[in-house]
Amino acid sequence: MTVPGDHGDDSPLLLAGESSGAARLRDQVKRIARTPETTVLVTGERGFDLGQVARAIHDGSSLGAGPFVLVDCLTLSESMEELAERARGGSLFLHEVSALSAARQDGLLAFLETRVGQGADFRLIASTSHDLEERVERGAFREDLLYRLNVLTVRVPALRERAEDVPDLVSRLLGRIQRELGTTFHLESGARDVLVSHSWTGNLLELETVVGIAALRAATGVITAEHLELWMEGAAGRVEKGLLEPVSPVAAQTRSLRDVEEATIRRVLGEEGGNRSSAARVLGINRTTLYNKLRLYGIR
Repeated sequence: MTVPGDHGDDSPLLLAGESSGAARLRDQVKRIARTPETTVLVTGERGFDLGQVARAIHDGSSLGAGPFVLVDCLTLSESMEELAERARGGSLFLHEVSALSAARQDGLLAFLETRVGQGADFRLIASTSHDLEERVERGAFREDLLYRLNVLTVRVPALRERAEDVPDLVSRLLGRIQRELGTTFHLESGARDVLVSHSWTGNLLELETVVGIAALRAATGVITAEHLELWMEGAAGRVEKGLLEPVSPVAAQTRSLRDVEEATIRRVLGEEGGNRSSAARVLGINRTTLYNKLRLYGIR
């Protein structure tokens, strides 16, 4: 499979594909975007940038011309009142709402009870990759807050549920990488078979990382099964452990392929205890290539 010279579709990767799951997701996003400023909860497994769904809802709504305020709940420092002011006339997206402390949950619930749904001038969208009902059962998340957030729900299907979309997603990824690197890529049939048959338990983050690293390794532009297989052995586990970046849509907005490569090399070196030979083996490159990249990125 040769990637077209100008793969111009820059639509959100998460919403791309012709499978029934992808079509349902796009339809759900469109329908929710047309509703009034109702609170929305976006759920999905790790390995997805759920902010793409939130952004699509915002862009397709009557508030699309207003601000889209993206907040990572892992690092939230502002009050809800401050965030509401910033999001006035637009949408407020709370990424990974399960990370809120008990005090922050109390503050969000109080805000929802007094503002959202009672003349609020913005839409609140929250996301999580965790089972909030399970967290409610063990007392880690407020049940009444879940009720307030879960007015409308968008569930992002796992990549394994829409495996027929993988070739199209890979083509889109390589098209974007091609524009970044100025290299024309060709995917050998064996490599295509490997990609289609893989389980992708790390979802799109695993796919993006595997394809990105393979493209960087394919000096001639021809991607083979060998370029894929070594990295695929551990990529899903790295997603599950939170070792692959970006870990939030905040980071995803500014990352390039070379950013991914640098972060990957740093992570693998750390996992291998600084052993460069082991790191080169995991990355599927020779030691000379690794040493050159260490110098390029200033990694010691």
